[in-house]
Amino acid sequence: MISVMDAAFIGTERKVNGRLSLLNYRYRPVFGTLLIPSLLLIGVFSYYPAVRSLIGGFYQWNGFSPPAYSGTSQFKQYIQSPTFGTEAKNLAILVGGSILITLVSQFTAAEIVTHMPRRAAALARYVLVLPIVLPPLVLIEVWAYLLQPGSGLVDHVLDAAGLPQPSWLSNPHLALVSILLIGFPWISNLGFLIFLGGLQNLPKDVLDAGRLDGLGPIGRVFAIDIPLLMPQFRIVVILSGIFAVQNFVPILLLTNGGPGTATLVPGLDMYQSAFQNDQYGYGMAIGTLLFVAMLIFTLAAMRTLPPSNKLAETTRGDVSCTGELTCARCCQPGRPACGGNTGRRMLVRRLSAGKQRSRHDQGGVAAQYRAYQRRGQCGPADANSAVRGRP
Repeated sequence: MISVMDAAFIGTERKVNGRLSLLNYRYRPVFGTLLIPSLLLIGVFSYYPAVRSLIGGFYQWNGFSPPAYSGTSQFKQYIQSPTFGTEAKNLAILVGGSILITLVSQFTAAEIVTHMPRRAAALARYVLVLPIVLPPLVLIEVWAYLLQPGSGLVDHVLDAAGLPQPSWLSNPHLALVSILLIGFPWISNLGFLIFLGGLQNLPKDVLDAGRLDGLGPIGRVFAIDIPLLMPQFRIVVILSGIFAVQNFVPILLLTNGGPGTATLVPGLDMYQSAFQNDQYGYGMAIGTLLFVAMLIFTLAAMRTLPPSNKLAETTRGDVSCTGELTCARCCQPGRPACGGNTGRRMLVRRLSAGKQRSRHDQGGVAAQYRAYQRRGQCGPADANSAVRGRP
């Protein structure tokens, strides 16, 4: 039965929604008109250059004379160039290293901040996020000083420890590793905020189920946190890979692709061809190949890393299947028994919903549940009261 207050509220809500719909319909042309300047600016300064560069790869153009159609000759020229294999290898190392560093460092930092005391966690968030606002050029110049041979801070520390002082940026075997070192400990980035937001919004009933199972901090990370954060992992992998492909500025400022071709990547080759050698068509051909490579990488990551996970789907399935989450409904024919995850989640949801009960009562309910779980089947008739948490 719906009370009078509920009926009045529903009627008022319908009237408000109807008026909002009427206003939206009446002012829809006005909204569309206001969006036209923004759409024009986005189209002129974002979409047109991108489409123009995709088409320009099929034309030879030096920036002054009229473009001459060349078909796929510039794409073949780049693929057959002597530096193509080296560039592809360096790019693969940078992309793989960047993704691995980002996932490990930023997820670990997010886990640590999540489990810190409230005030300490707030301070840590400010400290770790603040470097994001710094211009990238400042960070690159700082690391250029740190890695400077002989007088850099890193060499001074190694000298004080009695360790050898390698030539970080002039050694062909260490130059690419030195590029990956920029930004150590690699925490102040968007991935940290993505993981932190995901950890702070994990369902509490699943976390309570882990505690009942006796999961420790490490076990919780691998059994609950990582499976439930697979959508966040997918986003971070895609963003990190795309950023590693596009970001050749550190290489340009620190090594310019050297020594030799030890740090040469397609992005830097595209920049040098277009803006130093006036081969704009050739540079746009390289950019088109990079676009195709990033598109393939994104699709592969989306297919490999699922947007959801079986643990979350199972939790949602238990809620929708069991209705009132009672043992009797759970153990109907064709549905799982109370043992295992299903019964545990039912108990946990009842315990978390009944916060008014004392810890002693909750401990008694948990003990009864474990007794039924060991039997591997539904207990006697009072199993309903045990799972419901009723006295």
